Formats: sequence, C-alpha cells, structure tokens
Amino acid sequence: MEKAIVIQVEYRKRRSFELKWINPHELRVRAPLGTSKKVIDQLIRDKDSWIQRSRKQILLRELEQVKNYLKSDTIQFMGEAVPFHWEKALHPFRFHMGEEAFVLTGEGASDEAQALIEQVYRDQAKRIFKTRVAVFAQQLGVHVNQVRVKSQKTRWGSCSSKGNLNFNWHAIIAPPEVVDYLVVHECCHLVQMNHSKEFWALVETLCPNYRKYRKWLKNHDTQILP
Repeated sequence: MEKAIVIQVEYRKRRSFELKWINPHELRVRAPLGTSKKVIDQLIRDKDSWIQRSRKQILLRELEQVKNYLKSDTIQFMGEAVPFHWEKALHPFRFHMGEEAFVLTGEGASDEAQALIEQVYRDQAKRIFKTRVAVFAQQLGVHVNQVRVKSQKTRWGSCSSKGNLNFNWHAIIAPPEVVDYLVVHECCHLVQMNHSKEFWALVETLCPNYRKYRKWLKNHDTQILP
C-alpha cells in the first residue's frame, strides 16, 4: 500500500489552476482566489489519472537515484568495509548499524539517504572522539573544554587556545589506530601549541608509530576529505 498523498492548496491572484509535486507524497495545488473546496475536490478527481502517472514517474526516478547512490554493497567504517544493503519499505529512511551489517530501510530521495547516513556517522564520530579524548587527555594530565565534530575540507583536526578540540567526522572511515593518532595529536597541542621537536616527541610517547598513521592520512586525504 502506497503512502497517501497530501494535498496543499494555495490561493493566488490567478485565472488558472496549477498542480505541482513538492515530493512524491505532497502535491501543491495553486488555485484562483475564492475557489471553493468543492471545485478543488472535483479538480483532484478529474486529474487523478495524471496524478497517479506523474507520481509513479517521480518515484521511479528517485528509486533509480537512490540505487545509484547506494550502488556499493559495502560501506567504510573504522577501517573496515562493512556489508551494506538497502531494504525498500513504506516509511522514511532509517539507518541501522548492526554488528554484521549496516542496513538502510525505507524510501525517499537519494539526498535524504545521504543526509541520514551522514548524520549517523557524525553522531558516531562524536561518541568515538569523546571517548578517545578522555583516555589520552587523562594520560597527558590536560583539561579539554569541548570536543566537536565538523566537516572541514582541509583539516583532520584542530585545537584552540581555549581547549576546544575539533575533529573531521570523515575520519571515522579510517582505522582505529589512525583515529587514535588524530586524538593524540590534538591532545598534545594542549601541552605544546606548535609542531616543535618537543611536540613530536610527546606524540611519540603515546603513539610510537605515529609516522605510519600520519602517512596514512596523507595518502587518503583526497579519498576521504569532503
């Protein structure tokens, strides 16, 4: 059973009627001022064939867009290619991160699926970065004011003089040890707000293989950064 169509009526200074889809489930009807509900209802009945036909075309186009966006059968998370699949259902998109696979259910436009997956990844990034920052900040004996996730185009992370640590949410696509290096790097800036020899020596005490992880980020920045 398909989702019901919501009809939105707008009254304008005009002589004719206009029917326009807002999305596959909402149809806007623009009518002349003073048009009665009876006339609007009759118009909808008269246009039923066009409404059903045009709606089907929109749904098919959006289905194809979603398929193109979700063409991969895996999705990257914490350095692993996690099995991923989409199950069509009569409800707005939902994204579930299971132990064995990530599952998208529902229907809608491709940008809605993309926005939902991005939001879930942002939420996961915030949780992961907060947890790891707490670990390394304690080891360094430093205080962190805030941990925030952003969508920076040229940075993996940053540290402010106020003790705020910012991380690029895209980084959770990287392996856990690379994520830890990012956290260590920014936490060490709370001790050394520079990239001096002392700074890198401090990084090495907590992350002995930091050069390897730093290289990983340099090699993958064009693939992961937005």
